[in-house]
Amino acid sequence: MAKYQWYMTAMDVSHRLFLYTLLGGSLYMVGGFAYTSFVTSSQNKKKIEEYVDEHKKEQAVLELPKN
Repeated sequence: MAKYQWYMTAMDVSHRLFLYTLLGGSLYMVGGFAYTSFVTSSQNKKKIEEYVDEHKKEQAVLELPKN
């Protein structure tokens, strides 16, 4: 005689499969978000530095010395 009925074993397997899928999908999504954030952070830093440099140049042109 089996230790558990077949439907108890089936429910246990389906429950474990659901939880592992949920956990795996969550880890996959978090990993993808972390990777994307890491990759774009350096690109965004470069864009911000370029913007600041351009802004400083514009300010220097606007603030011409007065005679």
